[in-house]
Amino acid sequence: MQLIIVKLTAMPGKADAVIAALSEFMETGPATNGLLGYSMGSEDNAPENLIVCEQWQSAEANDAFVKTALFADFIGVLMRLLSSPPASGSYKAVAGVGGRAPAA
Repeated sequence: MQLIIVKLTAMPGKADAVIAALSEFMETGPATNGLLGYSMGSEDNAPENLIVCEQWQSAEANDAFVKTALFADFIGVLMRLLSSPPASGSYKAVAGVGGRAPAA
């Protein structure tokens, strides 16, 4: 399992629009392409600072999805709501709720 952590900063007053856009997108596109689950959060004192934690079947599944036209189109829409480009990192799952992540 692969974890992708994405940090985003919404333009002032646009955090709710970013959350809505991401929620709709995550339930349609990635869900059919290897996304196992995701969570979103915002900073307590700075709600425009958002984080998305994604769980993918594999790094390859995520890599393949981010090369799709669907993803490129969504990023174009999302960028109009952000004050800066998103930052992300990719991590191999090593433990979590329910015990150790299965070996790949």
